[in-house]
Amino acid sequence: MANREILQRCAYVISAYQVAQEYYERSLAAKDYILGKEDSRRHLAEAAQVLCRTLARLVEEPALYDGLESLPKDVENRKQEVREIFADLECFLELEHRVLLDAGLSHEAASRLVADTSRSMRMVEGLPDIDQLQNLRERLAASRDIVCAAEQRLVEPISPRSFGRFLGALKAVGIGLSVVGGVAVIVANAMTSTVMPIFIASAGGGLASIGGGIVVLKS
Repeated sequence: MANREILQRCAYVISAYQVAQEYYERSLAAKDYILGKEDSRRHLAEAAQVLCRTLARLVEEPALYDGLESLPKDVENRKQEVREIFADLECFLELEHRVLLDAGLSHEAASRLVADTSRSMRMVEGLPDIDQLQNLRERLAASRDIVCAAEQRLVEPISPRSFGRFLGALKAVGIGLSVVGGVAVIVANAMTSTVMPIFIASAGGGLASIGGGIVVLKS
């Protein structure tokens, strides 16, 4: 499959980006008004919905994965073609990062999510094997799950149920939440440990973090 054909079949990504960007800009503009809080939240939810649906489609897009596998084996030419294919997706992921931040996800968590996806995209610039293509699909699916969960939190009042769905999305991509010594701890599948604060629902219905951050223990 030629580079141009892949771009044509995945052209909906840039169209969705433009729509989501417009909603996001409306959300930012509404913040400037005293009574614009609800409008801002609604537009942010609309942006998240577009991102959610587009990523859901992209995860199952055969033109992307079959196309990447069938590109020329000349590594240098292939890298350039793959970068062209992913150029729109990079912009899309940058917008997802901003939407997740405004939805309440911490900078560390949002950055990690997008960085993992970007890293998986770079891994298929050479001659990808089946595992690398599958990793790309899984990273895109993780981005889908988190932004879809964020959309649900935005359209519903903050409650244990809506927050539970968000934690379910984290768990589905290999991140769990537990309590160790009275401190909320996220457990992920990786080799090292780091700190990744995320948003959590407070008893008062707002957003807060425990002790200023949540420790990530990676097994």
